[in-house]
Amino acid sequence: MSAMRNATALLLPLIPIAVSAAEPGNFLSTPTANLTLTVANPQDLAKGLLFVSADNGASWLRAAEVIAEPGKPVVFTFNAPADGTFLVKTCAVFLPGKGQPEPEPIPGTVPPNAMTLVVDTAPPAVRSIKAGFQEKDRGTGAITLQVAWDVSDPHLEATRIDLSSDDGRTWTELPGGGAATGELAASQNPSAEVSSLLVRVFAKDKAGNQVTSGPTLVAVPRPRDPDADLRQAVVALPAVNDLIPPTAAKPAPAPAPVPAPAPAPSTTATAPATAQVPAAAGTTPPPAPAQAAAPVAPAAPTATAVPTTAQGAPAPAEPGVIYGKAAVRNPVPALPPPPADLPTAPPADEPFVIGQVARDLLEEARSLAAHGDPAQALRSYLRLHRSDVAKRAVTEELAFARGLGAWATVIGIVQGLPPELVTDTARVEHGRALIAIGRDQDAVNVLSAVSSRSYDARPALFHLARALQNLGKADQAQKILEHVAKGDDESAAAARGALGR
Repeated sequence: MSAMRNATALLLPLIPIAVSAAEPGNFLSTPTANLTLTVANPQDLAKGLLFVSADNGASWLRAAEVIAEPGKPVVFTFNAPADGTFLVKTCAVFLPGKGQPEPEPIPGTVPPNAMTLVVDTAPPAVRSIKAGFQEKDRGTGAITLQVAWDVSDPHLEATRIDLSSDDGRTWTELPGGGAATGELAASQNPSAEVSSLLVRVFAKDKAGNQVTSGPTLVAVPRPRDPDADLRQAVVALPAVNDLIPPTAAKPAPAPAPVPAPAPAPSTTATAPATAQVPAAAGTTPPPAPAQAAAPVAPAAPTATAVPTTAQGAPAPAEPGVIYGKAAVRNPVPALPPPPADLPTAPPADEPFVIGQVARDLLEEARSLAAHGDPAQALRSYLRLHRSDVAKRAVTEELAFARGLGAWATVIGIVQGLPPELVTDTARVEHGRALIAIGRDQDAVNVLSAVSSRSYDARPALFHLARALQNLGKADQAQKILEHVAKGDDESAAAARGALGR
């Protein structure tokens, strides 16, 4: 009986893990475990002893003594005082005449049947995660996503890098993870409607503790327009000095006087000839009275009469009038206040939300926009200005406000955005709203700030041409429309319509 060997088995479930020689043992994610003493003839057992060493066998402590009961196994409860590595040794004591008791462990030795338990209750710590695209624009093919991460854990088993292109609803694993610290490069070709991706790190240690980092938002570079003439059109846009407000337009030089033939003698007094300023577009000037007509030699095709003061100096320009061309806007209307029931800014004390909470709020805003109250829908969208879906929410809320015809609300929302949310898409919506209420020069200033490499460059060019046309700059508008019309998208179709094609 003295040759009997006892064995222990953990009653708490453990994940089977292959461990190295330098780190043997069973891993526990809790400080408590049940150990069962197993012998060949349990009815011969009198009691069981449990010894524990926290210093690799240098010293041993009798941690438990359990009296055997007929028909019941001897079970010890192991309680670790803290995370760490422990040696445990069980010893069987038999009834008189049934066998010799197993020897207790001696300080300074490690019995061959001692078991190693590694208690690790802390999950891995994600120290950092960085992600971004190597390319500045998408081009026509795949682009390279670069991810770097740093995870800390004394018993780390593996890491995994996950990617989502649908705001976190589904995730896929990127190849190249596994280490505690590393970098990977993954080729990606997201669809045109995907403007951002989410990246996260998942880590697990050998005790089964797990951690998933919060999502890191990565902006996807916008596709580059395949039509090379687009950038040439942007380069050919008017210089800043040419895009001055109508009220500051420089008067054209007065034409040289053309001698007129002496009028025939008449007993009827004729009205003095006055300089003619073109009428606003869309109106027909009334015919001059027959008795007021005075024979005047026709002017050169490019000559334009300019109003002057009594001293001969050019008269001040009137709002909405560009000398030599017809102005559509006369006068330029002031910006109306936003409707009282349509909000334009979120509450200042709103907390920042991410993940599923933000996605649920976005779905709620969409539902309200489709079936609910417009004011409540806008409040829900504005709430998302402080979230990880803020750019998508801003794009949707501006399109929603535009669909309502609430131009002042569109302008108010954009003007209240923080700089990081003023995207080129927002600038296009801002410019379109300014045109709708007659602030064409302000629209020119806003739309001219859209990048020529932006996904929104073509819509911005089309609306810029509209504003310039309204300001009487027909040549510049024509030049832009000609370039935009060469494409095959909605902007090109609108440009061809504006050109009458």
